[in-house]
Amino acid sequence: MGKVNICRSCNSAELEEPKGGHPAYLVCPSCQAMQLTYEPMPHQDVFHADPHKYRMFAGGYGSAKTRTATQESLMLALENPGTTAVMTAQTLPQLRETSFKTFFTDVCPPPLIKEHHKMENKTTLINGTELLWRPADDPGKLRSLNLGFWHIEEASEVAFTIFDQLKTRLRCSRMKKHRGILSTNPDLNWIKTEFLLRSHSIVGAMQDYTLQMAEIDPDYATHIAATHLNKYLPPDFYEGLARNKPDWWINRFLHGSFENAEGLVYPKFGNAVIEPFELPKHWLIRRVGLDHGLTQWLM
Repeated sequence: MGKVNICRSCNSAELEEPKGGHPAYLVCPSCQAMQLTYEPMPHQDVFHADPHKYRMFAGGYGSAKTRTATQESLMLALENPGTTAVMTAQTLPQLRETSFKTFFTDVCPPPLIKEHHKMENKTTLINGTELLWRPADDPGKLRSLNLGFWHIEEASEVAFTIFDQLKTRLRCSRMKKHRGILSTNPDLNWIKTEFLLRSHSIVGAMQDYTLQMAEIDPDYATHIAATHLNKYLPPDFYEGLARNKPDWWINRFLHGSFENAEGLVYPKFGNAVIEPFELPKHWLIRRVGLDHGLTQWLM
């Protein structure tokens, strides 16, 4: 026999699936109250309960990064009527296939949406909160916004300047506590050097990052989740992805490690940097080699 869900509002009727069968909520046939169906897994629950202003969810493939961050965004939107938020990723196509799609198909009950302007990429909820769906390709496009919160999807692919610019936009007076949410696969660029290693709290890490830590920011928290923590994945999901993959790939993309440099063109680039010196005059041939991937690696 299936679980019986009694309406928490009127306590007099069993909740039912809505017309159309949207998975995000159930409806009371008596008082028409809605109840969200989202039941966070333990690692998601810890993330949602974290009080830090800026939170990064860095996880392996299938660890529910997008769902967790998008669900958190919906709750922030509902708890802060009339606020404005930006939902962003590096490109609009990427955004549409990740948090945008998750928001509309799995997270937000349609009755909570007042209107969606496709041309403006703006969603207005019935409580007046506006979600702006924007690409993260130019920090200049974000300078005129007054935001209550924001979510960066696949943050490792977004420039540090975008993250830095969004921090300055958290000034909407209708937001009780301003928030910035990042979701991403682990990487060795700025999300490690400028966020992970500055985090006041690191939850779920395989390694001890203590000796690498930079100046700590009390507003930062990082949550790391391995693929296997998602109990809703197919039974052979992990094994299928791990098959024939090197250890560094498994550690980073399935276990959520930030410590594996294998696979990079210059995995130990920092060790090759020397102090400037005057070139000897007898050096007849001077060459400079550049790899364009270094720009992102150093950001």
